[in-house]
Amino acid sequence: MVDFTAADVSEDVFGGVVADETPVQALLMHRIFSAAESLSRQGIEVNVQTLNGEDQRLGLDVLERALPSRVIQAGLRARGIEVGAPLNELTVEQRAFLAIYLDMSNPATHRAKLRAAGVTQRQLDGWMRQPIFRQEMAALSEERLRSVQPLAFERLSEMVDQGNFKAIEMVLEVLGRHDRRQGTVDVQAVLMGVFSVLDEELASVPGGDEVMRRVAARMRNAMAGQQLNPQRRREPATLEVQEIEA
Repeated sequence: MVDFTAADVSEDVFGGVVADETPVQALLMHRIFSAAESLSRQGIEVNVQTLNGEDQRLGLDVLERALPSRVIQAGLRARGIEVGAPLNELTVEQRAFLAIYLDMSNPATHRAKLRAAGVTQRQLDGWMRQPIFRQEMAALSEERLRSVQPLAFERLSEMVDQGNFKAIEMVLEVLGRHDRRQGTVDVQAVLMGVFSVLDEELASVPGGDEVMRRVAARMRNAMAGQQLNPQRRREPATLEVQEIEA
């Protein structure tokens, strides 16, 4: 177990003057960031007291010296964590991000919207750990989708009027009258239709009744899920050629 002291929080390293921290200083930073992320997931404000409560190995005197430092503050912001910010409400930066990211009129990609908002993926990941941010984003996303539903149905109706098959299929799915994941052909009805046609056509043919009995038996097997008998392999006909004398 490593005991940290205020002396480990050197001004040159934690102030960002030099980057060659010692193993003990690197471990101290890691534990501060880990404790802050854990508090963020729980929706608990990050400050000296809560960090010390989350990881008592850090110590109040060490945290009071390290937490305001430039390196720790930058590391926390990169993780979407603001020291002292209440986690029961969104920050100004988070609200600005949601306004840009959830703008349905802007077809930009995920990365482009992050750049426009000045937010990194790591920072967004940190925000997504916060319950209040996740809930707000989900609620706003659902609200935006509901607001564009009338427009979507209007555009779909226009495509149906133009005879667009995909649009017609989608409308039928919405109405519960079509499911593309399931077959729409009634195989049994098709077989019975074929059987009826054969029965009519073979009624006046010699031996037709016997043929129909065999067909009926095979169709029953087919509808019961049994394999039809394989077709017999027919041998090619042999042609007799007579010599013609000249």
